[in-house]
Amino acid sequence: MDWLDRLPSHVRLLVTLHDVIPLALNFAGEAYQRQLRLILERADRIATDSFSARADIERFAGVSRDVVDVIYPGITTFEKISPQSARDTLQSLRIDPQAALIVTLATTRLYKQSHLAVHTLRHALNKGLNAQLLVVGSLSHQSGRALTQAVRSLGVADRVRVTGPLPDQLLAAAYTSANVFVHPSLAEGFGLPPLEALLCGAPIAIMDIPIYRELFSDKWPLAPVGNDEAFANIACGFIARSDVARLQAKGMAEKLLGFTWDRCVEAYVRVYESLLCGDSHRGHFLINGVAQRTDDSS
Repeated sequence: MDWLDRLPSHVRLLVTLHDVIPLALNFAGEAYQRQLRLILERADRIATDSFSARADIERFAGVSRDVVDVIYPGITTFEKISPQSARDTLQSLRIDPQAALIVTLATTRLYKQSHLAVHTLRHALNKGLNAQLLVVGSLSHQSGRALTQAVRSLGVADRVRVTGPLPDQLLAAAYTSANVFVHPSLAEGFGLPPLEALLCGAPIAIMDIPIYRELFSDKWPLAPVGNDEAFANIACGFIARSDVARLQAKGMAEKLLGFTWDRCVEAYVRVYESLLCGDSHRGHFLINGVAQRTDDSS
């Protein structure tokens, strides 16, 4: 933390803090907590990526919302391809072209619950659905063990493919091919993967956590946290009604097209400019590409 001590008092400091999930879920070490609070105490402004993240920063880091700007990030969009072309692209991953495809993103964090995707697969098979699971991305020792145990205990090893990280072309093909993208995470600052999948046309199964209530309100089904069966039922419903579910996903995706990185950068520039001009106004956020005051927002 020497850099913070050497920072001249007249220098304005903007800190970007995506979330305080380690504090909220109580797995942050004392050193991390101490350093984070020192930085936030020195910050003139803090930028975060959602109102739910701002509420967590206020609650768990003891920061007033008056110093926090909410700037929604961009959502990565991939080149549009048809579901059939996407399936053809995935042939190298030994995906059964006749089976419904459940896709999830592997994670190194246990609270993201990648292993619940396996329970969702088992639930689908029990309902008589011909389904398979594709797990994309990196696993930690703990999350990998949880996933492996679930696969073995539920007897679905022949229906699961774990790929590790994929290049963008294959990731886009996986999103586009998915009959459902499942993301059973218990906490997110913004939660990009399901939104990327939605923009590729995949219906998404997600938990009822603050960020998704913020983004979707009552426009998309959310599974109650802790109700794994309800989560699996939502995912299976999308598989059973694939054509209808894709139309629903397309309609919801249109509402996300304004989340671009260009607009995110524009909002950051506005915050930087206000800091350089000594503007004391705080509490902006990005909506439709324009940074606006939101002092009364929660």
